[in-house]
Amino acid sequence: MEITNENMNQLQFAIDLCSSKDIRESDLDELVYDCVNDRRASYRNNSDVSESSLDRDADQIASSVNNEGITGQLSFLIEECGFETVEKKIRSL
Repeated sequence: MEITNENMNQLQFAIDLCSSKDIRESDLDELVYDCVNDRRASYRNNSDVSESSLDRDADQIASSVNNEGITGQLSFLIEECGFETVEKKIRSL
């Protein structure tokens, strides 16, 4: 993700929102897996790569992102899903 003032403001807003709702990184794990799996499904429909390979790669990506802590998770989610979507998902937790 290219780091801009807008990106930093969005990320800080998402971090503050999580903090105000007492959301921890473990609470975001499923959102990361859902996001990665949505991307995998899109890629699978447009690729000749085997499904088992895509599943393995998706699990590795989600696990890696989830190991980066809440800042890494939120940064990934904002980049992949868009800020508005991430904000809605956080508010729904």
